[in-house]
Amino acid sequence: SREYLELTAAVMATSAAGLELGGAAVGLAERTGNVVVRQAATVFRSGLRLNAGVVAGGAAFVGAAFDAKDMVDALGGEKWSLGGVYLLRATAQVGSGALSIGLGLAYGAPFLKYMAEKYTQNQFLKTAANQAAKLALKSAFMLRWCIRINVAIFVLSIIVEYMLPNDLETYLDHCTFRKNRSNGVADSEAIEVEIFLRAVESTL
Repeated sequence: SREYLELTAAVMATSAAGLELGGAAVGLAERTGNVVVRQAATVFRSGLRLNAGVVAGGAAFVGAAFDAKDMVDALGGEKWSLGGVYLLRATAQVGSGALSIGLGLAYGAPFLKYMAEKYTQNQFLKTAANQAAKLALKSAFMLRWCIRINVAIFVLSIIVEYMLPNDLETYLDHCTFRKNRSNGVADSEAIEVEIFLRAVESTL
């Protein structure tokens, strides 16, 4: 169900935050005077941040897919403003997902380089390490844009919550006396009255 997928995406986002915190904690070991420990900590930290970026990007793409579906539903109901906001948020989430993966690759360059050297026959790892090295040069630029896009997603989320109908408005859209007759109704009068009472209670 959609709720299950949204919960999974939320868990993915939380896991990405945990991996990022883990990378920051491991980064403290890079201050040691032991060269071997410092090199191992660098590789381990970059691996954690690579995973964090990929997981966060996956969660953002899930959110973008649901926003695209909500946009289609809103436009189908001739709610043009709400559909436009969903479109903007879906676009922003796609951008955020792409930047998260890009930043993960940039900060994961040492890990990918280590893996490419360990598995020299793997062309995918070599290509990924080369691309990560190029992205590392643009990490500051991508990080600035990622912060801006996430702020935009936050603002758009507030706008969506403001524009969505409350429980009472939803009831009025589906009650017996609804204005738009194409909207469905409750299965029975008792259920309709129950929904009405809940809507009044939650709204007032």
